[in-house]
Amino acid sequence: MLDDMGTARPRLEILPNLRTLEWLFHDVEGMRRAALFVHQGARDLVISAPPLYCKSSFLLDICARMPHLHSLDLRVPYAARFIGTAIVELLRGLPDLEMVVFPEFYFTLAIVSELSRMKRINNMQFEPGPNQGLGDEEDVNSFVSVLSKELSLYCGI
Repeated sequence: MLDDMGTARPRLEILPNLRTLEWLFHDVEGMRRAALFVHQGARDLVISAPPLYCKSSFLLDICARMPHLHSLDLRVPYAARFIGTAIVELLRGLPDLEMVVFPEFYFTLAIVSELSRMKRINNMQFEPGPNQGLGDEEDVNSFVSVLSKELSLYCGI
């Protein structure tokens, strides 16, 4: 049915009043179908990352087709080192972003640095657990050692 809608639609947006899209997929076909509902009027996106074996520009297409997103919740079933560069490029292309939700071990130096440059970001969540996705603790180990060396706390008594 979705394939028929994609080819028979009279205009680019299938649901032009759609403001929130939640589309969790597990394969390339699911990813392609999600693209049918992506448009400039959407403000909130909850979506899976593309399958690791897929060499797709899907995340970069989000920038072009949903440039005014306010919130992004990305569910990723693999380590940040495999998709970190694409996430940084995605963040650069979404200047109106106010909130992001990533898996727990996506608190990498590159991602946090890019988030710190964003003017409107006011909520960053790095959620644990398999529903949000899996990360790898190794991706954040170098960041932790820098923090522990440069962090000093003072307590006045």
